[in-house]
Amino acid sequence: MDCQGCEWDFFETINQSTLLGFEQIIVEFHDLFKDEAMMEKQIRVLERLNEHFYLFHVHANNEALHLYEMAGFMYAPYLECSFIRKDSKLVGKAQASLEYFPTKEIDEPYMADWRDFTLEFWPFYNAQKKDIRHKFILN
Repeated sequence: MDCQGCEWDFFETINQSTLLGFEQIIVEFHDLFKDEAMMEKQIRVLERLNEHFYLFHVHANNEALHLYEMAGFMYAPYLECSFIRKDSKLVGKAQASLEYFPTKEIDEPYMADWRDFTLEFWPFYNAQKKDIRHKFILN
């Protein structure tokens, strides 16, 4: 889903049975925490998704010129996120991420001539290398 911001209303208003009808969801979130008026809605939506789905892959869209800082964390305003329903038969045992994002195998920068954003901050860093065990797949 890439609907340039309407994803927040969609995921906030979709009924539970329809939401749980999806085994996997791939969505690009726009304007993350850029607008304080939207922040509460965005948090509600992300909490709702995390209740039933694991976030298993993330890629920062490099269309934005830079990362933003909030409460000591850097973030990209556009994140391409892949979720899988927690009760899916495809899910093994959830564990801390050992990946760097973006991954070289499957991620490409949206703007080919611009550098891709490396997500080496919580919760997207390589937990093994940093020797700190935050969960990438949030329970």
